[in-house]
Parts: sequence; C-alpha cells; structure tokens
Amino acid sequence: MTTSSLRAVIVDDERLAREKLRRHLLAVARPTVEIVAEADNGIDAIEAIERLKPDLAILDIQMPELSGLDVARHLTHSVPIIFATAYDAFAVKAFELNAVDYLLKPFDQTRLEAALQKITSTRSLPSRESFREILRDLVEQNQADYLDRIPTRIGDRIKLLDTPQILWFDTKDSVTFAHLPGRTFDVKYSLDELEQRLNPKNFFRSHRSSIINLTKVSEIVPWFNGQFKIKLLGDDQSEIFVSRSRAATFKDLLHL
Repeated sequence: MTTSSLRAVIVDDERLAREKLRRHLLAVARPTVEIVAEADNGIDAIEAIERLKPDLAILDIQMPELSGLDVARHLTHSVPIIFATAYDAFAVKAFELNAVDYLLKPFDQTRLEAALQKITSTRSLPSRESFREILRDLVEQNQADYLDRIPTRIGDRIKLLDTPQILWFDTKDSVTFAHLPGRTFDVKYSLDELEQRLNPKNFFRSHRSSIINLTKVSEIVPWFNGQFKIKLLGDDQSEIFVSRSRAATFKDLLHL
C-alpha cells in the first residue's frame, strides 16, 4: 500500500475492538499511518478530533451516549471518516460515496486496506451537504434505540441534555432548539429526525414546527379552529399549539 502519512483517531467503546483495529492498521499501513489517539466514547472522540485535527477518523456507529453518527454530526473539523458497523450490506449502501467508507464487522485487513486507499485516493471528499445526507440515511437505518440524551455544542464543549427533562423542541430559520426550564439549546437534529428517534410514548409532534414532552403537559386549553394551546411545567411564557390535524391523535394519547 502506498499512501502519504495519515494521522488517525480510533473510536470504539469496546477495548478488544480498538485493539483489533490498531493491529490491522499497523499491519497494512505501517509506517504510513500514525494512530494519534483512541477513544471509547463520543465526547472524548469529539475532543480528540477537534484538538488533534487528524487526517482520518474510524468511528464505531453503536456506542452509548453518542453514536458514531452523533460524533460526525457535531464535528467542526472536517475529517474523512470510516465508519465501523455491524449492519448488513443493504443498510450501509449510503456510505458508498467517494472517500467516506465503512467497515462491516467483522472485517479483515484486506477490507481495511481498501478503505484506506479510498480515503487517500485523488477523488475529492463529499460535500458537507452530501455528508449530511449520508448521516440522515444512516439514522433512518438505526432506529432501535431511542435518544436518552441529546448533545449540544457550547463553545468548544459538548453538553448532554437529559431527554426526559426537555420540555419541547421547535425550529426557527432551519435551526432546532431544545427548551428546558430557563434554558434553550440548539441541537443538530431536524424535527423529522427527532420525531423518529424520540420515544413516542413521551414525545409528540404537536405541530410541523414543534415537538412536546407529553410528561410535562400541565394545562390544555381548547383554541380556535380545533387546535389546543398547551402549557408545560416550568414554562409559562411560551405559546405552544397542537395543530388541528394532530388534535385527534393528541387527545387519544392523553385519553381526553
């Protein structure tokens, strides 16, 4: 394998998986790849990638707290990423764009070498927008677990919001906001993505521009044109509505 020198970060919550990947990397790419950091969780991964600005990141998809997709979503440093996943070939079709690649577990050294060659080829990396489309496709393939915590960036730090404490979400100028008592944070998910990834027993798409936490509903007021006006615990200022088209489902969920 002939490549220019690559500085790589390895991210996997399983120690044995990281060790295996390290061995494979050194076997196929020594000395052209230098492993500059390893991380076993998403927060440490983001910190390492932002601080070290590597040439390559290999991210496990399924990890506690922040998945590999969440890590990629919150990076400000643009870095080629190889995802590691246990999905079958059908589920990972969306990866096959330019230098963004995947390793289907269990993978061998030959497959890893091919991924590295794709990263170091002369083909250009996908645009930021194309990369977001890849992430959206992957999120749609990974709906088994609901979001228990949602990351938000505060300066150069990542804060995790406890999902049960979030009162509601809304969107303005294509930015999604999570509202907690006395605080509002922007998050890197669209309302459509949140609707798919939040527990439907607790969260309800009350309007095309809002999602409410049903466990925080304190008062329901019948409103014009078959709508409802909602008050939430700890939020007396906001005006949140259940649209007419969603009113019947809302009543059924709360047994009204």
